Amino acid sequence: MSSVKKNGEPDVGRPATEAASARLLRHRFVARGGSSSTGDNSSVSRTVDHAALGQMPRPRLLPVFKLPPSGSAHRGPSPNPADARPPPDHKKRLGFGYISIGMATAPEVDVGVGEAFHLLVESVKDYAIYMLDPAGRVGTWNQGAERIKGYAAHEIVGQHFSVFYPTEDVLAGSPDRGLQRAAEEGRFEAEGWRVRRDGSRFWALATITALRDASGNLIGFAKVTRDLTERRQREAERLAAEQREAERLRGLAAATAGLEQMKSDLLNLASHELRTPASVIGGYLSMLQDSDLGRLSPAAAHAVSEMRSQADLLTLVIDQMLDAARIRGKTVKLQNGRFDLRRVIGEVTAWARPRLGPGHQLCVARNRHAISVSGDREAVAKALRYLIDNAVKYSPDGGAIAVSVRTRSTTAYLRVSDQGQGITRRQGRQLFRPFGRVVSGRDATIRGAGLGLYLAHNLVRLQGGDLRLARAQPPWRTAFVMRLPLQDP
Repeated sequence: MSSVKKNGEPDVGRPATEAASARLLRHRFVARGGSSSTGDNSSVSRTVDHAALGQMPRPRLLPVFKLPPSGSAHRGPSPNPADARPPPDHKKRLGFGYISIGMATAPEVDVGVGEAFHLLVESVKDYAIYMLDPAGRVGTWNQGAERIKGYAAHEIVGQHFSVFYPTEDVLAGSPDRGLQRAAEEGRFEAEGWRVRRDGSRFWALATITALRDASGNLIGFAKVTRDLTERRQREAERLAAEQREAERLRGLAAATAGLEQMKSDLLNLASHELRTPASVIGGYLSMLQDSDLGRLSPAAAHAVSEMRSQADLLTLVIDQMLDAARIRGKTVKLQNGRFDLRRVIGEVTAWARPRLGPGHQLCVARNRHAISVSGDREAVAKALRYLIDNAVKYSPDGGAIAVSVRTRSTTAYLRVSDQGQGITRRQGRQLFRPFGRVVSGRDATIRGAGLGLYLAHNLVRLQGGDLRLARAQPPWRTAFVMRLPLQDP
């Protein structure tokens, strides 16, 4: 009895059960042979009707050969599987092929010749590929399914596919819900735990695709399952490593915060404890310079002058440490008000002139009109002192230091420029950090704690302004611009 036709000729040797399959599933198989030993190619197309899934015979692993032109070799199965092999002189390998499983809505599926399709599906070992009837019973089984799930074909064909699900998922209705979604939407995909024959679990990616005949009637499902346990384990290890790294970083952050708090406490304590003895030293040096304790010889007067210079430096460092402790502790108290920025510039430059080196010149641009600024007068004066002091320190060879101010719209721009060593953009990133000194071979011995620019930056920002490193134009090497809000008229 024949149920398969090729070029109008009946194909002999098909089991009678295949002839009864037209009512359930219709496949169109297209096979393309690779290069044979004779170098020619072959292309065969034919239509095969398979038995109903519930009555479908077990897939047979049939050899696929390129037959000689005479067609004398018999292709059908024989009672003895060994007899299915053609004589050696007739065996010509077709080559290699692949399966493209289209899980869309097409009523027909293009694969290979019936035997080739079974051979290819059967040989896939990385995926479990099998079919279910509309009720969810297993109808076919491949080597990949046996390897992944542990069942031999005779043990599982005919059973409901819910045996692959954990008990809790079965009780929750997950298997039936997957079939329902696939039937309604055409395709359903999910990841989850599945159970092998020995009871062990594996993490799977499963795809269920509804199969329909030409009339749109549901005739079953195609199911493809992939074992993703190793990938999931690698992902879990990666996440665990990231979590450990995050915990390590949190620990470092906590330790850093603790060190910062200790630093603030030390700054606060040191500044308070050192301020009193520094004031006493400064007072006695002033008495010596004023001859209140008697006249000094020229050598003694020079020594007192040097000590006075160092005492002033010590007082400045102590004041910076105290200001830094207040800023870090957020205890700075500003007295905001309205003041003329020109007067502040005049007072600070008068303070700075005696502290200039022998090769420095302080140039101040004069403004004829008052510049009314809103903010804390003393904080702005401190910020300007820190900027001028920084310009003096980093111009060890002397040169001009310029202070200028201009206004535009609602902002005053106070600029301090020098002809010193200059600062690169990369170095500029650490200027406004506490203790953020730019140290190179030339300036490694420059005095200071690296707090001046940090304090100037924060004192200006606390009153709504800003301090930035600006682009310096020749002859200037470094320039800072302080922006302050103007007082509303």
